[in-house]
Amino acid sequence: MSLDLSEFLAPGVTADDVPELAPLAAARPILDAFITLFRGSEAEVLLRLLVLREIGRESHSPRFSPEALRARFTYIDPVKLETVLKRLRDNTLLAFADDGHYYL
Repeated sequence: MSLDLSEFLAPGVTADDVPELAPLAAARPILDAFITLFRGSEAEVLLRLLVLREIGRESHSPRFSPEALRARFTYIDPVKLETVLKRLRDNTLLAFADDGHYYL
C-alpha cells in the first residue's frame, strides 16, 4: 500500500493489516483531487471551486486560452487567478496543452 499511517495505527499494525484501507488507497487520485480543492482557507477553496465550476460550464468549448480565462475572470485578482489555475493544473484537474490552451 506504501502509505505510511504508522502514527495513526496501533503499535505493530501496518496499513497492509487493515483491508478496509485498500479501497481508499486505490482511490488516491480522487482523494488527491479533493485535497487540491479543499486544502487552504475557506476563501481559497471557494475561489478554486468557482473557477473550476465556471470552466466546467463551458463544456461546449473545453479549451481556453490564458487570455480568455483572464477575460472571463476579470473580477479575480490576476495573480490570484494564476495561482488558482496553477494549483488546478499541478494537480491534474486542469491541463495545459502544447498549444498553450487550458482544458479540462
